[in-house]
Amino acid sequence: MVGIKAMVPPTVRRAIKYPVMLAKSRVARDKPLHRKELIDVLDSEILNPCRHFRERSTPRFFVESSERDAKIEALREAIGDASVISIVKDADRICDRVFDLLGSGSTALGRPIDWHRDFKSGVRYDPALPSALFSLKSFPPGSDVKVPWELSRFQHVPTLGQAWWFTQDDKYAREFFDQFLDWKASNPPGLGINWACTMDVAIRLVNLIWGYGYFRCSAFLGDRTLEAFLCSVWEHSTHIENNLEFGYIAGQEVVSNHYLADVAGLVFAGILFPEFKDAGRWRQIGLEGLLRSMDEQVHDEGTDFESSVSYHRLTTEIFAACYALCDLNGVDIPDAFSERLAKMVEFVAAYARPDGLSPQIGDADDGRLQILSRYAGWNRQDHRYLQTIGSVLLDRPDLAAYPEGLADCVWLFGTERTDRNRSLTRERPTRSSVGFPAFGFYSLRSGEDELVISASRVGTRGIGNHKHNDVFGIELSLDGEPILVDPGACIYTADSALRNAFRSVTSHNTVTIDDYEQNGIPENNLFGLIESCVPKIHEWVVEGTGEHVFRGSHNGFHGLSEGCHERRVAMSPSADSLFTVADQVSASGEHRARWFFHFHPLATVELAPGLARVTQGRAIAMIGWKAETPIDADLGDGWTSSAYGRREPAPVLTLGTQFKDAVQLDLEIRKL
Repeated sequence: MVGIKAMVPPTVRRAIKYPVMLAKSRVARDKPLHRKELIDVLDSEILNPCRHFRERSTPRFFVESSERDAKIEALREAIGDASVISIVKDADRICDRVFDLLGSGSTALGRPIDWHRDFKSGVRYDPALPSALFSLKSFPPGSDVKVPWELSRFQHVPTLGQAWWFTQDDKYAREFFDQFLDWKASNPPGLGINWACTMDVAIRLVNLIWGYGYFRCSAFLGDRTLEAFLCSVWEHSTHIENNLEFGYIAGQEVVSNHYLADVAGLVFAGILFPEFKDAGRWRQIGLEGLLRSMDEQVHDEGTDFESSVSYHRLTTEIFAACYALCDLNGVDIPDAFSERLAKMVEFVAAYARPDGLSPQIGDADDGRLQILSRYAGWNRQDHRYLQTIGSVLLDRPDLAAYPEGLADCVWLFGTERTDRNRSLTRERPTRSSVGFPAFGFYSLRSGEDELVISASRVGTRGIGNHKHNDVFGIELSLDGEPILVDPGACIYTADSALRNAFRSVTSHNTVTIDDYEQNGIPENNLFGLIESCVPKIHEWVVEGTGEHVFRGSHNGFHGLSEGCHERRVAMSPSADSLFTVADQVSASGEHRARWFFHFHPLATVELAPGLARVTQGRAIAMIGWKAETPIDADLGDGWTSSAYGRREPAPVLTLGTQFKDAVQLDLEIRKL
């Protein structure tokens, strides 16, 4: 396949390598646009902006008022009246200003909303402080900056729009415009926490555009409100252009999911609002950045380079939304882009557990670009909607084996295109063992039984912003029930100790020597690791009906010069022991090894000498162990987190032994 970057002329590629703006220049570049100045930033032939934007028929967006009746009828048929009622209930809660974000629980924010307040901790960020002066080190202890950012992403707007389309109750339109105008008045460009992270600025812009699409024909969109919206589009787009986000390692520029979100905002603004004098440049920067991101952030096999399943979901969603918008408006995108996007969706299908949910490898923070269905109740580990979107967008009905995402497709693609892929509820495909070496994801599968091995290096080209110390960590499902799970991420800046605990080796189903971490965890960097652990894969045999085998090793024990761990995992569907794990741990001298087994929160675990009996749902399993040295077993309470800001107790089994120079632990896993 031709490289994606090769599709962009070299001179253009250089043009997109913008330097990171200094704080002083960032503040200087941000300024509010008064509605009387609007005509100055639009093309000269547009003398009456409001009339022009009300009467224009192109470019096209995903929701157009002329398609309302057809989409509403199709959605009622596809998702049923109960789902429509759920949408309206969610929208009613939004009208009541009740939000449940990032583990906050249902919280009434009152009128007006304080957009600068972390309503979980009560901390309020200074609205008059220049946005460029905020930093992670300046945030008060216990506060979570993601809370005001998440609220100000306006990802609740599509739900308001959908409720208005279903009911034609003007309270939903009034609520959108009331919130938008209040937010705009409370957040001048360049001031306060909500302009501090460009990614959030871009996501907010995309969702405000969704609001404009849904409510464009509302009586509440008067001329002054329309002018305010257009000014806000210009303010957001100008800020994004001047504050693109990069990372650096060894002096080299690195782009990640933040940069991708940034350029996605410019893609939306540049394509949908070509009347702005700067729109051509926004579009160019956005499209070139989109291609660059696909080339640099996504491996040839279609996996994201940040060592996180959740961030793979986020980047897939962003790439798909931008590609869909380009497709809708006749904007050419290289075939290499869509081919790799298809591989990204294939990875989503491949990593889905037997129960349909995703394993929690690496970080997870509930990150989305746009939430088009189940706003209040979407499952953070259910990524199947992307299979459905990919199926329709890429004309690949083989990708969609689930009805999840059907509503998303109707909103994005309309009824006719979605109907062509109504094989969405067909039987699930046969599951087989699969490996993605660049990501470090290996799955041994037989029917509803699966053992996943994580074997990823420090991602994002060695930055490790969303990587955990989980090398050779496993997840186990039997009879479709999750047994051993990765505990997740739980939190970021609000609790640095808890953040580091969840990314520690002790929070993953693997082994440590003398409690050394696999990669160094810096005390002053919550979004980085010091790479010490470089896994090597020696054997990956999954052909035929015989034994399927994974074998790898690493010497990643940060601070321990000679430590080594080799793990061999085998699946034998016809044997009494479905899975076997053989661990060899070595280090010169006297040491202590500890193995960790984190169970699903609903699992019941009973210990007996040399084994654990596990009951979870309809699955009953036995996990046995043996070694040449005495093994002590301790069953205690640990934590798992299935969504950001939330955690719940779960059983954790720890096996430990003293050894000199080397020790081997053998595990066997049986179904009872």
